[in-house]
Parts: sequence; C-alpha cells; structure tokens
Amino acid sequence: MYAKRYVAIIGDIIGSRQLPDRAQIQLRLEKFLSHINVRFSKFVVAKFVITIGDEFQGLRSEERRVGKECRSRWSPYH
Repeated sequence: MYAKRYVAIIGDIIGSRQLPDRAQIQLRLEKFLSHINVRFSKFVVAKFVITIGDEFQGLRSEERRVGKECRSRWSPYH
C-alpha cells in the first residue's frame, strides 16, 4: 500500500492592480477555475477557488497530469 500524493496549486496574477480591466480579468479567472473544477472533477480534491483578489488555489490528485490540458483551455478565457 502506498500513500496518496496530491499537488497543491497556488497562483497569482502578478501586477493585476495596474490592469485597467482588472475586474473583467477576475471574472474570467473565476469562470476558468469553474471550468477546471468541472472538467477535471475526478482529479480535483479541493476545488480551485479565488482566495483573495486574484490569488487562487486548489488541490488535485497526482493520478493524472493536467497542466497541458489547463494551458490549452486557458485561451478561450483570456
């Protein structure tokens, strides 16, 4: 038997306070994180959420690599 392994993902949009459309970008980030939670629900252990301003976090299992899928899905939201 082996211990389950998890990956904590924490992110921040650096310099977002200087963006003229910060509120719109935060809405798009929220929509993107919701998409990730649904699309990869089998692997998401703790839902991806915005914590403060434009910082976000989530927890997923290591059963599948989702980085490439996340990058390819970001383009419709930005």
